[in-house]
Amino acid sequence: MSRVCTVAAWVSTSGWSCPRGGTPRGNGWSTGRAIAGAGRLPGAPAGFERRVGRLLGAVGTTLDERTATLADAQDLTDEVRRRLDGA
Repeated sequence: MSRVCTVAAWVSTSGWSCPRGGTPRGNGWSTGRAIAGAGRLPGAPAGFERRVGRLLGAVGTTLDERTATLADAQDLTDEVRRRLDGA
């Protein structure tokens, strides 16, 4: 469970800890851009950006929904680890 929490914390704060541009043309980062960039890294599984977006955007309001979200987060974490270990 701690790995899932670590990944969730990293993903949810990655964009917030990066500087943002002050104009629409700024070169700042947003959470979406940080996640998209992570999805292009070697070892990122197919659909990484969509999967993380779902984890952050629909955690759930019931115990069953939250349990399913944690299971999805664990699956994504495990898949990334397998890919990185095999690289």
